[in-house]
Amino acid sequence: MRLLMGGRSAVAWLAGVGFGFAASAASAQDACPDTFQQYGPGLSLTCVCAPGQISGTVWGSSPYTDDSSVCAAARHAGVISADGGTVGVTGTAGQDSYAGSSANGISTLDYGQWGASFVVGKPTGGVASCPSNFVEYRGSGSSVTCECAAAQISGTVWGSGPYTDDSSVCAAARHAGIIGPNGGTVTAQATPGLDSYSGSASNGISTLNYGPWSGSFTVR
Repeated sequence: MRLLMGGRSAVAWLAGVGFGFAASAASAQDACPDTFQQYGPGLSLTCVCAPGQISGTVWGSSPYTDDSSVCAAARHAGVISADGGTVGVTGTAGQDSYAGSSANGISTLDYGQWGASFVVGKPTGGVASCPSNFVEYRGSGSSVTCECAAAQISGTVWGSGPYTDDSSVCAAARHAGIIGPNGGTVTAQATPGLDSYSGSASNGISTLNYGPWSGSFTVR
């Protein structure tokens, strides 16, 4: 349970907690839980947000703290419209800090250290959209299977596999030849950081050199 800290109120915390939701994968017909606290890192579900669920407090800007409103976070991320929709939610590791922001009519809040997080994406054929980078999985050893849309094949990449975990997952997957220019399904695996990363050019993506970095990922 989150104690009163960092300006959060008990009312805001209670508004974000879900009750009576089994800790197992949900089907696309299930309503999304209020928060992701009953699931945890490494677990995923696909669920539906009704318009009335797009409310509540959210901390962070993806990843979000796991006591944030799942549906409000999904709206903030642009995964659903104001009319709701289907969301892919994946539990991830906690972060040292979370930065709030405003997007799609939802304003999220800053917060400090928190023990668990989640990311949201639009399911494609039952697979959630890939995260923009893999920082939230640092040190977890987790692997995630996700879908890259063509529009996600952009952003900076450091290394040539493994890649620094702040690199664009989908651009790295294109560089590695895992997906084509129209996107596709990727499995990303969190791996330890390296002392150096060598950039290269492949499949229309040029990656950069870098020195020591704390976390990496590979794609397959």
